[in-house]
Parts: sequence; structure tokens; C-alpha cells
Amino acid sequence: MARRPEDRFQTVIELRDAVSHFLNHRGSLRLVAEANARFAALQALIEADDEPSTSSLGDDTLASIRKLFTECRFAFKQALRDWPENDEAANGLKRCIEAMARHELWRGKYDAAEVLLEELAEPDRTLVDAIGKARQLDQERLRDLDEIRHDLNIQISLRQRIVLSILLAGAALGIGALFLPVVGSAAILRRSQSASPSS
Repeated sequence: MARRPEDRFQTVIELRDAVSHFLNHRGSLRLVAEANARFAALQALIEADDEPSTSSLGDDTLASIRKLFTECRFAFKQALRDWPENDEAANGLKRCIEAMARHELWRGKYDAAEVLLEELAEPDRTLVDAIGKARQLDQERLRDLDEIRHDLNIQISLRQRIVLSILLAGAALGIGALFLPVVGSAAILRRSQSASPSS
């Protein structure tokens, strides 16, 4: 019983309604309590996996994270099925899904993060924006890598070198052909000059 009178039930009817409410929804409340316990364990595993020093915890940890997430989500959804007005279950489901979406984002699994957020009527806008920005940065990095791969491709650079060599050889021959009449004229002129002093 509450110590302060204002915290106590004012009538027997209020007490009866509260007891009835508890009895009608105790299954949903129990599910929320179990889901919250699993969610705490899920958060601990996610935080450990998200640490840079332990980011390669392995397949066992990822399997545990996915298993706990599935159990949490199921328990919160079941609690809402039993009692649709259970705000604690609705908030727990939202926190659970957003935590897993953040984890998928951290792991670079943007599609998985987006699919998770599609389950929510009102997902966290900062999380949605972060996924979009991360995807855009990733695509830019892939384009840069493709350009580097293209530049380093031996077949492509060999082909370009051959074409460049042919063009340079053609240019050299063309320049030579332009100067040949000049050189020929100069040689004829020299011969004629050397021939005239002896006469």
C-alpha cells in the first residue's frame, strides 16, 4: 500500500478495476518483462560487437545477436497481440528494431537495416538519414575502386599503350615526311654550292 494517501486507490471500484486490468493483461505484461530481459542481453552483445577492438567477435556472436533479436521482437509483438494498447510493448518493439537496424548499419548491411525500419510506422529519422548517407558514401567508394581497377587493368593499359605507340609512330613518320623535302633541298643546295667553287 502506498504511504501517501493521494497515491492510494480512492475507492474500492478503482482498486477492483486495477486488479481486473492486471489480471486481464498479465500475460502481455509477463511477455514484456521477458522481452526486456532479452533486449538487455541483446544490447550488451551489440555493444560488444560494435566496439572497434572486438568487432570481429565471429559467427557465434552474430548468431546470438540474431537469435536474441528474433526472440525480443517476437515477445514484444505477442504482447501487443494480447493487449494492443500496451505502450511498453510498443516502445520496446521500436527500441529493439532500431537497435538491430543500427547494428546492421554499423556492419554495412544497409538493405537489412532498411528492411527492419520498414516494420515501424515512425522510424527514427536520424537513423533513416544515416543509412542513406552511409549507402551514398559506400557507392562513391565503389566507384573510386572501379576507376582504380580500370586504371590498373593490364589489358586496358596495354591496349592504350599500343594505340599510343602507333599514333606516335605515325606522327613521327608524318613529321619526317614533312621535313624530307626540306632536308632533300638542303642537300641539293649544298651539293650545288660545293660543286660551283671547283669550276
